Amino acid sequence: MGESILVPIDGSLPATAALDHALARFADGEITVLYVIDADEPNDSLRQRLLREECEEQRRIGEEAAGRVLEEAWRHADGSGVEITMVTAFGRPARRIVAYAEENGIDGIVMGTHGRSGLSRLLLGSVAEAVSQGSSVPVTTVREAGEVEETNRPDRLTA
Repeated sequence: MGESILVPIDGSLPATAALDHALARFADGEITVLYVIDADEPNDSLRQRLLREECEEQRRIGEEAAGRVLEEAWRHADGSGVEITMVTAFGRPARRIVAYAEENGIDGIVMGTHGRSGLSRLLLGSVAEAVSQGSSVPVTTVREAGEVEETNRPDRLTA
């Protein structure tokens, strides 16, 4: 059996390119597709008690989006012959992706990036950049055009 690979997705073209890359390169591995709903996990926090309706609505919208994106990823991967696992999580995307990888013994992360640079990266941030910096496992980023960049100890992640 191959490596355990995490592919965070958000419905974007770069995320689909990352899934394609993972399916091709790690066909003998365990591929987990993760959609992170950018919302707090349901709990009994003060914020959620005070803003209960808003938090519930945010979660509902996130869960609907997750369902659509994961279903599309499932259909996209269906013809590949590779078995994938679909997971939804709550939290801030970069933190949750890194935490999921650590909590589940993931060997590597393959994710899409929009390839922002300069001012747009500074203003908008980059989930892929934050994951690359925070992850203890190798991170491979894939742009829509199929450009692949392996970062963060790629020597540990082999095809």
